[in-house]
Amino acid sequence: MTDFFDELDSAYVEELNTKPFHSIKDKKDKEILGWLNKVYQSLDKQSVSRFTTYKSNLASYRGVNRNKPHMPRDSEKPYMNKIGKFVVNHLYDMTETKISQMCRIKPAVDILPTNDEHSDKNAAIAVKHLINHLWYLYNMDSLLQKMQRNARIFGESYVFIEWDADKGDLHPLYVKARDTGTNLMLLDDEGNPEMGDDGKPVILNKDIPVKIGDIKYEVEVPWRVFLQRKRKFEEVEYCFRVKLEAIEDLKKEYPHLKEKLKSEKNVKFFNTEDLTETLLEEEVVVIEFFHKST
Repeated sequence: MTDFFDELDSAYVEELNTKPFHSIKDKKDKEILGWLNKVYQSLDKQSVSRFTTYKSNLASYRGVNRNKPHMPRDSEKPYMNKIGKFVVNHLYDMTETKISQMCRIKPAVDILPTNDEHSDKNAAIAVKHLINHLWYLYNMDSLLQKMQRNARIFGESYVFIEWDADKGDLHPLYVKARDTGTNLMLLDDEGNPEMGDDGKPVILNKDIPVKIGDIKYEVEVPWRVFLQRKRKFEEVEYCFRVKLEAIEDLKKEYPHLKEKLKSEKNVKFFNTEDLTETLLEEEVVVIEFFHKST
């Protein structure tokens, strides 16, 4: 994918002087933040034309005519039998038909026992049932359809796998605290106390349920994902993700930064529902940075 980015030859030069992340990752927070701001602003600037094309493609898929209405030439003849233009959105039908064809057959996952022993055969059957349960639990059919839809409309599709601490079964230590009626300290796998954002051990309150956590999948539109500029897609080492978060949720998650978190009043964000720019209300733009292990 040598032409993965538009105008790559001219855009790539701008970031050649940027230091790699590993050269500054052990520096002070201020220097790391400066590097992140510089790289993000550079990627944002280089992606304006490409992101405009994405939004135009989405409008065409929705059947929205974003061009100015045609203005007829001046004429003395009255328009007695003028008929409005009737548009049939074939792009939507073609896209959804192709998505249905691609998602009709599920990805082939076959669990085979390593030998003919009865225990291995039963283990393979149990794992197969587990995979089918996870497929239903995470609604993978809908996830694959969203991925295919983004790929057909934008040419790119991204899914983020994140950890959700509020999912899963109840934590065993919380169940013990609830049953015994006493507060207990949360321990990690090695038996050491879990430390919270405030630097203090996490105490399980018997009156507040605590889950063990589980992963979650989030499909993201491509204009909110900024990849490192590389000649080949497999050489990309990091990316930025832009999303919205409620200001009160962030204050709860980061209590030590409560005073620094403020709502952004004059910031516009593209709404994919009605394809318009809307002002944020009680929300802030959060930019996440991801880097793979190297």
